[in-house]
Amino acid sequence: MNKLMILASICLCLVVLVSAAFADHDMSITVTGSGSVSAAPDLMSISANITCMNADLSAAQNEVNHLVHDLRENLVRIGLKGEDIVTTSYTCSTIYDYSSTPYTLTGYQANHTLFVTCRSLDKIDDILDAMTNGGHTEIYNMQFDISNKNDLYLEALSVALSAAEDKAMHLAKSAGFTTCSIEKITEESAVLSPNYAKTRDAAAAGSSSGIYSGPISIEAEVTVTFEAK
Repeated sequence: MNKLMILASICLCLVVLVSAAFADHDMSITVTGSGSVSAAPDLMSISANITCMNADLSAAQNEVNHLVHDLRENLVRIGLKGEDIVTTSYTCSTIYDYSSTPYTLTGYQANHTLFVTCRSLDKIDDILDAMTNGGHTEIYNMQFDISNKNDLYLEALSVALSAAEDKAMHLAKSAGFTTCSIEKITEESAVLSPNYAKTRDAAAAGSSSGIYSGPISIEAEVTVTFEAK
């Protein structure tokens, strides 16, 4: 028997031994799976700040308080709940004339910031009108959200697990196994894609503000260990 035939025989024996080893022993397969679920938003949040300046601190505070009180009443009249209109910042500061030294105190500035949550997106235009007409010239951080995030995340987890099972079964079959059973599942991460307000042509948007939001995506990832037989 020449050397080439001997080498071929050795390789054939190794293939048989490896196949037998896979046939006689189970194997662990660990894979990751990702899932994503999208939904249209049904919540909107926005911040609005009012700033008043006066030579007298009490006068500046009273003016701010009056404007905030009126805005809150108008928002409730629109249909918002009182608990969805909350203060996130209230500050008072001094105003100085720095054109000469020593610096001269010229007045005071009062700021009051409200954080508003809207649960009916058809009220967005009314809310913005109430804010701008009420003197709240700093309106920012508009963001859309969904109220049933937990339910959607559970759906995303199911999609992620299904993706992991498909991967594991493919690997198992490629290695000569026929079945897979789950040994361990680890939840890796949850991601809510933020959805900030966008603007487009008001006529196309069907509203005077021209503000709209696209779908929000919730993503989940799992790591799963399978036993292949």
